[in-house]
Amino acid sequence: MKKVLLFIVYIFLFVLNSKTQVNLVPNPSFEQLSQCPTFLSQLEYATPWFQPYTDSNGVQQSSTDLFSSCCAGFCGLINSSGTQLPRTGNTYAGAYYYINIGTAREFIEVKLNNSLSVNKSYCVNFYVNLRDKSRYATSNFGVYFSEDSCLAPLPPNLIPYIPQIENPYNNVITDKINWVPIELEYLAQGGENFITIGGFKPDSLSNVIIVDNSSQLLAYYYIDDVSVIDISTPAYAGVDTNIALGDSVFIGRQPEIGLNDDCVWYVNGNPIDTVAGLWVQPDSTTTYILEQTICGYITYDTVTVTVLPTGIDSYSNKNAQFEVFPNPANNTFTIKSQESIIAVFKLIDLTGKEILKQNITTNITQIDIQALPKGIYFYQITNKKEQYSGKLVVQ
Repeated sequence: MKKVLLFIVYIFLFVLNSKTQVNLVPNPSFEQLSQCPTFLSQLEYATPWFQPYTDSNGVQQSSTDLFSSCCAGFCGLINSSGTQLPRTGNTYAGAYYYINIGTAREFIEVKLNNSLSVNKSYCVNFYVNLRDKSRYATSNFGVYFSEDSCLAPLPPNLIPYIPQIENPYNNVITDKINWVPIELEYLAQGGENFITIGGFKPDSLSNVIIVDNSSQLLAYYYIDDVSVIDISTPAYAGVDTNIALGDSVFIGRQPEIGLNDDCVWYVNGNPIDTVAGLWVQPDSTTTYILEQTICGYITYDTVTVTVLPTGIDSYSNKNAQFEVFPNPANNTFTIKSQESIIAVFKLIDLTGKEILKQNITTNITQIDIQALPKGIYFYQITNKKEQYSGKLVVQ
C-alpha cells in the first residue's frame, strides 16, 4: 500500500509540475518521435521540430538528420561517420555548420511553448559535439528568434535571417567525445514564437579550422538538449513538510532538460545532486539548500523536511492488542481489541496537532472521519499498560 500511495503522489506531482514547465522548448532532447527514423534527413520525426527549407513550390522539405538508438542504419548512434551517445535519452539531431564544397547549411527550428515577453532576458542553452569524420571545426553557431516560422528555399543559398545571438567567434568547438554546452543570453523584443538554430554566417565570415585532413570536407555537429529559460525564474526548493521516519518526499520542481543543469542541491554544505527536483528520505530533520544558476544569475531557496518519530510499520507488532481497519479509510474506520478494555484514542496530523480524541470502552469502536481532509495522520491508543501508535491514511 505504501508503494501505491507514493506512486499516486508522484503522478500528482508530475501533472502539477508539467503545468509549470520552465523550459519553453518542446521535445528539447528529441525523444518524442512520431516514428523511428529509418535514414538520414528525417528531423521532422522528432515532433514538432522541423528544418526551415521549402522546395520551388513552397512545400516544406527536410535535410537535417535525426539519430536514434532505435535506428540500425545510417541514422543510428553507431554509423559510418562515427559513434556518439546522446547526452540524455536515446536521440539527438545532426546538421552541417560548414561545408567546403558550397554554402549549404542545415538548421533546426521549433515553435516555443509560449511567446517570449518584451524586455525579458532568456537563457538559451544547447549542447553540440563534432562528428568523428569532420575535417573542419567552427564557431558558427547562431540562434534566431522570430514571430513566425523562418521558411526559406533549399540550399545552396543561406537562409536570409540574421541571428540575434551567436556563439563567440573564437569559441571553435573541436570536441568529438564530449557534449559541449553553448549558453547565450537573449533580451526579447516580445512576441517571439519560434527558435531557429544553425550556422547563419557565410564562409567568408565563418571561423573555421582544420582538425583532421583525412576526413570529409565539412564541419558537422550533433545537437542535443535545447532549452530557453526565463533568467528571472527563481529557485524553488519546495514547501517545508513533515514525514514519518522511513518515508520519502519529493522536493523542488519536476526534473526537466535545461533546468536540471542549473540546479545544485546541498546538505550541510555538501552537494548531493544536480537536478531540478528529487526524492529524499532523511532519517532526521534536514534542511536542503538549492542553488540555481541560469546564465550566471544565481538564486537560492531552502526546504526543511521534518522527520516525525512514528513510521508506517509502528503498528505491525504481532503482540499488539488493537487492530485499526480499513487503512486507508474513507468515511469511517474501526478499532478492534482482543478484549473489552478502557483506552484513549488520539488522531494527530502531520504538524503534530491533535485533531481527534475519543474514549474506547468496548472491543469494537467505530470512528467517524467524514469531516477530515484527505491525507496522512498518526494515531495513538493508550491504556493503563501501554501505548500503541501507527499511521492512518484518509482517502
